[in-house]
Amino acid sequence: MKRVVFSIVFCACFYSAIITCCGAAGFSSGRPSLSIESMMRTDVSADIISVKYVDSTDTAVITLNNWGIVGNVPDFKYSGGNLLKLGTKVGLYFGAVKLSEGVITSLSPTLPEGGQPVLTFVVTGNSQLKGGQIQSRFKKPRTLTLSYGNNLFELSETRKMVDPVIECTGKAAGSPDLRIGTVLTITGGGQDFSGEYSVSETIHLFDQSKGNITEFTATKN
Repeated sequence: MKRVVFSIVFCACFYSAIITCCGAAGFSSGRPSLSIESMMRTDVSADIISVKYVDSTDTAVITLNNWGIVGNVPDFKYSGGNLLKLGTKVGLYFGAVKLSEGVITSLSPTLPEGGQPVLTFVVTGNSQLKGGQIQSRFKKPRTLTLSYGNNLFELSETRKMVDPVIECTGKAAGSPDLRIGTVLTITGGGQDFSGEYSVSETIHLFDQSKGNITEFTATKN
């Protein structure tokens, strides 16, 4: 069986995808949001500078602005406080979809030269902490259709004589519902790219300049 591996980058700022899912699915063109100890925190979410969530390891790296008005005076917003500390439970949402929930396992305050103070922390998901195998978070397989020239903007591939695996990269509009186990259908890409694939890994990204991005790996069915 010929196996095709896709690593496709999903830019929410260009989204126009058509999604058919076993259940609700949607795009997230806005900022990700956080819950802290099971409470949604719009104030903390507004300070998000960047997010990287890796589905296969259920870990998130989140960077926040760490400077602002605290008690009517300029001060560090999160360093040394009781809100974000080792062991704090944090949930990560893209749109209405909860990508993960776990605890803070690493904290890194930074004072960059000529820049704003930031706090970067790692959230390790519950499934990883329990030592369980990372599998699909969906109870039912979800399906997603991407069409080259519409919601799929770029594709490239590498073929090797000694390896039957065809590695492809691309850029497309995205959804936080792209997770391990999603069934992906590519159309409009010609014989090389068209077909059905099973997503085996995703990386969800956010930064202030590019918006929400999802990179994923899929294997041809």
